[in-house]
Amino acid sequence: MLLHLPRLLDRQQVRTLLDIAERNPYQDGRETAGERLKEVKHVDQLRPSPQDTRTIQNIVMGALGARNEFEDFAFPKGMLIPRISRYGEGMGYGAHFDSFVMGSEHPIRTDLSMTLYLSEPGDYDGGELVLETPYGEEEIKLPAGDAVVYATTVKHRVDTVTRGARVVILTWFQSLIRDPVQRDLLHELTLARKEVRDKLPDSDAAASLLKLNNALLRAWGET
Repeated sequence: MLLHLPRLLDRQQVRTLLDIAERNPYQDGRETAGERLKEVKHVDQLRPSPQDTRTIQNIVMGALGARNEFEDFAFPKGMLIPRISRYGEGMGYGAHFDSFVMGSEHPIRTDLSMTLYLSEPGDYDGGELVLETPYGEEEIKLPAGDAVVYATTVKHRVDTVTRGARVVILTWFQSLIRDPVQRDLLHELTLARKEVRDKLPDSDAAASLLKLNNALLRAWGET
């Protein structure tokens, strides 16, 4: 499953992050790639100042914290510092799996990945994020300010940019629910529970679904 977060950032927040992307230096993404990924990873990664790093983190974390649908989908426990990546003409990222553990100072298990768009679709050609799902390939190219969250276990690629530049923010999350099947089930249960609660707030059904939801969180959750 994946989650589309429309308008996660407003225009001013996108502009602030693009300003950061324009005033800081980049490094070749292959410098941070393992040996097996160096041949397929062609992207520049921003090296922001400490102050700009905090700004990026505060904007992204604040936006996510205000979206209940993200909490209900991801059950987040930990998050890596968001990073800005830029794909210029001729750049892309071949089919790959993300590393299952990331972070140098405070490593986390990467259960979920997020791409947050800073470029508009019309700013570049190519550059589609392509997820290889059991039902076929799914191409994603969203407006600036929108984000998509998906399981890190999904094989994916970024098609080569043929015009312009694709600027995005990437980050990864550790979930309280390790197993992706259990996480999807809890997501569906949470949505059903909230729908019943909103329509029948004082019903036995609402109370039973809340009890079941909490029991499964205790059984499957990791603290």
